[in-house]
Amino acid sequence: MTNTTIKIQKKIIWDNKCGCIVDLDLLGKAVLWYSNSPVAERKSIYMYGKYAAVSIGKRKIHVHRLLMSYLIGFIIPTDARAWLDGYVVEVKHD
Repeated sequence: MTNTTIKIQKKIIWDNKCGCIVDLDLLGKAVLWYSNSPVAERKSIYMYGKYAAVSIGKRKIHVHRLLMSYLIGFIIPTDARAWLDGYVVEVKHD
């Protein structure tokens, strides 16, 4: 396996292996925001545990956590939860 350096960021092409319903353009923006450097042109969305996830560098991050972090502007700590009284909090953005 050869390590290659990505010098120019191209539009991300998604392989949605788990059928995750997500805004792919928003997810692409979130991945680039999260990453410290350009990412591969082809990326996969896959099941990690019970939730859809993507890999950014060597880290696996759940799609919903990545999108929420991007929308609020900071990385949510891994011990933070989005549950209130047993129901998932629905977050909408414009």
